[in-house]
Amino acid sequence: MGQPAGSSGHDTDWWRRVRLLPKDTPVTTPPGLPGRPASARLQFEGATYDRVPDTGFTMLLAWLAGLEHLVRLPDRESHTVTVTEIRGTARITHSGPRTSTDQDTIDEGIEDYLADAGVPAPPRGHRWYQRLPHGHDTLDDVYAHVNTALRATDPEGTAIHPDQLKPILTDIMAVLYPH
Repeated sequence: MGQPAGSSGHDTDWWRRVRLLPKDTPVTTPPGLPGRPASARLQFEGATYDRVPDTGFTMLLAWLAGLEHLVRLPDRESHTVTVTEIRGTARITHSGPRTSTDQDTIDEGIEDYLADAGVPAPPRGHRWYQRLPHGHDTLDDVYAHVNTALRATDPEGTAIHPDQLKPILTDIMAVLYPH
């Protein structure tokens, strides 16, 4: 699973060992993945991989899936950011290109979340793809499975900090990605 046996959770080279695919690897947006970027899915060596969203929680799940279930691409895409302002009863939504400051904020949030879980930070500038486990058509299906199992394991929702969630998520992901 996430980290090789006998290695520290702070193995700073862990993410760099994730297979780096050529930047021209074809990616698609399959039907049923509304709102996902054009690089939502790729096929590699007979397996289907979906893009991991840019959040600490989803990157923790990717780490727990393990090296053999991840690939990465250099991030050369244009990204957008959508911001919703609430002014009184009015909601105003703005979309625009993601700035380097926006990206730094996203990356720092991921790094902080992973650090709280005792997991090394991934190198910046990549898109991460996670292999879909048997019986799951999208990563959203995987996340729904994880959230259902998390609620069943911790029905009171007491595990809220990443270091509390990690052992529970480790067991859940071991079912999805058995060795």
